[in-house]
Amino acid sequence: MELILSDESLNRYGTRILTKGIKLDSFLKNPVMFYNHDRERLPIGKWENVKKSDGKLVATPVFDVGDEFAKEVKRKFEEGYLNSASIGILVLGTSNEPELMLQGQSLPTITKCELLEVSVVDIPANASAVKLYHKTEKNELMELSFEDFGKIDFNMNDTKNLELEAKIDALQAKIDTLQRLIEEQKQKPVLRASEIIEALQAETSKPDPLLAKLSAYPERNFADWWLADAKFLRELKVKHPEKYTELETK
Repeated sequence: MELILSDESLNRYGTRILTKGIKLDSFLKNPVMFYNHDRERLPIGKWENVKKSDGKLVATPVFDVGDEFAKEVKRKFEEGYLNSASIGILVLGTSNEPELMLQGQSLPTITKCELLEVSVVDIPANASAVKLYHKTEKNELMELSFEDFGKIDFNMNDTKNLELEAKIDALQAKIDTLQRLIEEQKQKPVLRASEIIEALQAETSKPDPLLAKLSAYPERNFADWWLADAKFLRELKVKHPEKYTELETK
């Protein structure tokens, strides 16, 4: 019994999800099934054969028949009283580009997301029903209403501010070095220009803390970093775009 978990159609809330942008890596390690996205209750099963096919995300439900509630849900599925699933996703990117919007669409298209869980539901938003989550500034996973979804920028569009901050930080580092050298000069009779150049070169050749942090966790993929430290990803995108792209496709 294969179910459609998500497709690219417009749901009743006015948004849609691009199937190719759904990241599955973490979910496949723990493909849990809930009922109506109730994470207070233990999982009622798992999903097998999770795959993308013809613009759809599909999977086969496997119910935990050792759990009485799950057993009852399974019976209702087999007898046709329930027949829908809904995905729970962490939104990572959206777009208002006209070519990605459908007629009647009122909210941005979700172009990139991380699949967190999949639930059996009684009343889905449509065949591509969805539960949204996002990360707060404190890196806490929170449920996200569709009303708030339209107000949040998921695309890290603070790039210009981060670029300015990076330039300011680099300039401040050079100023600090020069001030230190001036203080040292007061203790020396002569400070040659070559010494100043060597000191500045030594300062700028220090290991980049972002790259050092990235190297410290080689097992983390893009979603892992997003959950653990979204600010790190934003800074990496500005200062080392090639590393950001490499991590994004990891």
